[in-house]
Amino acid sequence: MSDPVSDAFMDAKIFEDLQSCIDADAEVREQIKTILQKLERQGRSAHSILSRAHSTPTAQLQPVIEAAEAAIRSEVESVGQLSEVASKFPYYKYNAMWTKDVQNVIFAILLCGWLGGMATKSKPAEAGRLLTIEEVGDVLNVPVNLKVEDSFHITIEEYLHSLISLIEELARLATNSVTLGDFARPLAISKFVKDLFAGFQLLNLKNDSLRRRSDSIKYQVKKIEDVKRLKCEMWRGNDLISNDDAKPMAGPTPARKSRASLQIRNNVVPDNPPRNDESPPGTTSIRHSSQSCPARQSPSAMPSPAPPTTIAKPASPAAPASPSAAPTTSTSPPPTTAIYKVNTTLSSVYTHVHTPLLFSSVFFSLPALVANPLSTLTYGAGALALVQSAYCAICLQPALGGTATKKKKKKTKAKVGPPGAQVKKEEEVDMVGPAIDIAYRLAIALVLTILSTVPVFIATILLGAPLTTHLPHTTLLTLHIAFLALFPLFYARPLSSRHWLEIISLTAPLDEVFGAAAGTLAGAWIGAIPIPLDWDRPWQAWPITVAVGAYVGWGIGRQAGVLTGVWPHKSLDTLTIAWYAVLYNRKWGYGRISDLALERAQQQCPERAL
Repeated sequence: MSDPVSDAFMDAKIFEDLQSCIDADAEVREQIKTILQKLERQGRSAHSILSRAHSTPTAQLQPVIEAAEAAIRSEVESVGQLSEVASKFPYYKYNAMWTKDVQNVIFAILLCGWLGGMATKSKPAEAGRLLTIEEVGDVLNVPVNLKVEDSFHITIEEYLHSLISLIEELARLATNSVTLGDFARPLAISKFVKDLFAGFQLLNLKNDSLRRRSDSIKYQVKKIEDVKRLKCEMWRGNDLISNDDAKPMAGPTPARKSRASLQIRNNVVPDNPPRNDESPPGTTSIRHSSQSCPARQSPSAMPSPAPPTTIAKPASPAAPASPSAAPTTSTSPPPTTAIYKVNTTLSSVYTHVHTPLLFSSVFFSLPALVANPLSTLTYGAGALALVQSAYCAICLQPALGGTATKKKKKKTKAKVGPPGAQVKKEEEVDMVGPAIDIAYRLAIALVLTILSTVPVFIATILLGAPLTTHLPHTTLLTLHIAFLALFPLFYARPLSSRHWLEIISLTAPLDEVFGAAAGTLAGAWIGAIPIPLDWDRPWQAWPITVAVGAYVGWGIGRQAGVLTGVWPHKSLDTLTIAWYAVLYNRKWGYGRISDLALERAQQQCPERAL
């Protein structure tokens, strides 16, 4: 009779057999890994040799091709060893181990064949030739695209991946060929790559890595087309240089008008532009200042113009003036400028006190805000309105639209009396107008800020605020955000569509008002992150973190704008840099970037246009 206890245990031989299978599989993987390490080293050597084609002219390319063929032959031997080991097992069991290395080998064969190597039995070596998958299999001495046998072979996917790598390498080769002065190779590359791109469009690929990589071919095609366009511009530039050596350019001619890349949107840069300084004939005056663009500074802080400097240029023979040689002005409106600040001692001090003042109020009111958010936000909104009004009245100049500045001064007859009393009376009259303007603009900003809480409230609801609960909390939060971000903007910015489109599109000049507005919105957005976390803290209630984040973001954005105004850029202004670009690009033929730079500079600094 058998023992029931011994029958309950499983036979250990089952797991011993499994372990032997695992050991055999690990041994096979180790053999394959050893071959692949050798193949990877040989692949790096072959790629380093083929990379010399980027710095070698076409006429001297034959030694590079011969060295690459020798390196590829060593790779073929390693692929043969891999095929011998892998063919003993199902193909797709270990395919993931070698597919990347095999793609690199195929890529090296395809690139060497395109450069003019890899002659086969059926076809001789020829530059610009694409080896088919069957020819690649002949080079590697392995079958391709097997459907019945389960042995090592080259798949269609590996071949297509290698073709995409070839396209990427040829796009890089086209750029380097122009650098070497070889203008024929980019044309051949362009035709070859466009044919390959058309072939890939015929394929119906699955949504996998091959499909994603094939979608990037169009960017390589565009990159090669840009290289061709650059080559054409360089040819035109050389033609223009030869014409300039023979005849000075006095004005636009029909032949030069066709070269749009060498002109500045129908504005020809004259050899001797009109200037007000006493520079000698035959020199071009280029003005520059150590300060930033004057249009970005307040009138009180605008520096005096720096003395002009001249850059010597070979004098050209005098040419008759042409009516069409006068530069035309741009019809597009100039960009908006930064805010204008009051230039007083009190303004300079309070500018740096305003941020710590609000930060300290938020810090000391945090316990009350956590305990009773509704009442704290209610009283805080009134205090915030007063503090922001004081900041605007002390530090910022009101935008256009006041009443007192529009009134014409009446001519008063001189009255007999002590001169000191008359001067004091005139000063009192002059102080009334700005005070009325400040009060008028503060009232407009207050009304617009209260009205703007409606769209801010709607945006807050759309971004995830509670819809059916906490409506008073959300309303007070939007009021705080409106007074932090929008109240100074309504006060210091004109109510024109152009100014506010720049503000909404985040292209307005960075100053302390615009920086504070952007920082408030960003801080409120980031402040909502802790609310859904499961920390179970009382300060995670709506809308405590959002309100605190809005105040912190306001302070950071405002200080960034203050620092931008305190430390202006000590470099050439935009117009001077654009003129340097124009003079350089007229010589070498790259005119497209300088056209845009000059137009933008003339819009920013119209008073400095030459």
